[in-house]
Amino acid sequence: MTPSEKMSRDKFFDWCGRRGLTMPGQISVVLGVSPQTVRNWRKEDGEVKYWVSLACDGYDACVEANLGPVPQIPRMSVESFNNWKQRCQLSTDDEVADVFRLTKQAIHNWINKGHFPEWLMLACLGFEWRLRRREAEEAAAAATAPETAGTAAPTGPVPSIEADQP
Repeated sequence: MTPSEKMSRDKFFDWCGRRGLTMPGQISVVLGVSPQTVRNWRKEDGEVKYWVSLACDGYDACVEANLGPVPQIPRMSVESFNNWKQRCQLSTDDEVADVFRLTKQAIHNWINKGHFPEWLMLACLGFEWRLRRREAEEAAAAATAPETAGTAAPTGPVPSIEADQP
């Protein structure tokens, strides 16, 4: 799944089934939501919230790291949240809100209250896993790309369009 890909409810429940998560209680334990939320998702049409797809990737990353079929994921703290933001080079609440496709106010409230949703750690792991995987794929592509004779590779940051505006 790519960072921009949306996950339909059918695809989500297929994902759950392939991992042996068939009961709402099992899914709720893994994702940190209530069993009723899972039952509601099953009744609705359309897509699951974007953070759910990130949490699915976070779960897969934990299983891939041999943390077990139901990894014990610690709750997010302000310190671990700030460390995650730094590792992912996210400096503003707006950037974090964009990652989860939530409002800036939601992010601000989490930080100010020091209380984070149970699903957040898994979703953060999923985002970081996607980010690292994309970086590895880009590095591999760059390493295998044929070099063009006489063309110097660009160095340093690419200026943004906004930086060129008066």
